Amino acid sequence: MVAEGWTLVLSVPVGLLLLGYLSIVLEVFVPSGGLLTLLAVGCLVAAIATGFAQFGEVYGVVMLLAVAFGAPVVLTWALSVWPETSLGRQMILHPPSPEEWKASQIISSRNEELVGKVGFARTELLPGGIVRVGDWELPAVSTVGAVAKNRPVVIVEVRASYVLVRPFSGQESAPCT
Repeated sequence: MVAEGWTLVLSVPVGLLLLGYLSIVLEVFVPSGGLLTLLAVGCLVAAIATGFAQFGEVYGVVMLLAVAFGAPVVLTWALSVWPETSLGRQMILHPPSPEEWKASQIISSRNEELVGKVGFARTELLPGGIVRVGDWELPAVSTVGAVAKNRPVVIVEVRASYVLVRPFSGQESAPCT
């Protein structure tokens, strides 16, 4: 009977410690506005205080070390897993693909040459999409809204990482491409 009592009493600081760790993990994955952080800090402080108050200095120091070393480990683990979650993948920027990099290099190196070139929409421009001009596929934004796939377009302006296009009517004189 005494052993059961000690198990119950010892489980209070350990339970608070585990609840604090769980709150740290949940704070990383669940946007709570800091409420879970307050819960984690409160549980970890209560675990240390309970350890000192009920079991003395040795157990209190053990709880203090468990918080001092365990909390950063738990936080580091949660932050390393977070980028693999759907929310993490949406929030973290990834480097451009080789195709995107090539298109941006073409755009930046041929600013003046591209204006007036005629191509066609490789995808629907709603208003953004991809256009093909000669051998190049470039990110584009339509100046007039949606443009159907495979419709002829003309480049009217070059921006930092994309071109502005409008539908090519065919009645205007087509520049040399």
